[in-house]
Amino acid sequence: MHNFRQYIEGVNLRTLIDNSGDTLLQELDVSKIRSHFIGGFDKLLSLEDSCKGKKAIVMGHGPTLIQTNKEDYREHVKITCNDFHKIGFFDDFIPDFWCAANSYDALKEPFEVCMDKDIDVLISVPRKYEFIKLLNIAEEKEKMNLVSPWLWEIRMFQLMLAKKYKCTQPYSHCNTVTNHMIAFALWLGCDSIDVTGFDMSYTKALEKTGNSHAGVDLPADISGFESDAQQNQILGDLRYLCEIASGFDIVINNLSYEVNGLSKVLS
Repeated sequence: MHNFRQYIEGVNLRTLIDNSGDTLLQELDVSKIRSHFIGGFDKLLSLEDSCKGKKAIVMGHGPTLIQTNKEDYREHVKITCNDFHKIGFFDDFIPDFWCAANSYDALKEPFEVCMDKDIDVLISVPRKYEFIKLLNIAEEKEKMNLVSPWLWEIRMFQLMLAKKYKCTQPYSHCNTVTNHMIAFALWLGCDSIDVTGFDMSYTKALEKTGNSHAGVDLPADISGFESDAQQNQILGDLRYLCEIASGFDIVINNLSYEVNGLSKVLS
């Protein structure tokens, strides 16, 4: 992983994927954010295979989440995402890890909840001036030890996972955080991965349950997420991750198979 460290130490951190409306770029403290990324890289390295011998449950927020029997998963490595704190399912089922790749406005509230509850965070934000605002929250709470930030532009975490499993290419920037969570479970070295709340359709969830998410209606980009291009990208990344898993005798169980139409055991 030495080359990754060299890259972080030398890359121009003022570059952004999307700099529209970026009035704060010149105020970016490059040395500070570089230090954060190096610290996050070291944190990720320390987590590699740290959960070997354990089972994981990856929890998206589709309505099938609330059908999950929590008592079966108390001892699993619990991984979730986004606005988990708004879903009653998690009131007595605190995750071990939270994953996110989104904007500051979308992530500020759940990020603060993670800091307050001492939940480890794997996170990326395309606009770095927004990213450092999140990291400032962790600094103020003296919780930077919980945060593993990675560089969005070059898919830093994706490249690290590819190197770990000897893949020639990384998976994509990803358009569903569920795939990031499955990838993270693979990084942690979990022996098996159960996936729930992976419903694949906000529209069908709304029609069937009256909610877009598990027990609550949250904002969702329904048209974009459910386009053919978006769905194909989701399935492409999922196939990539399943190929890694099958090559290393890791089983990925699809607990939402009756709703998302995918196989019960993903491969």
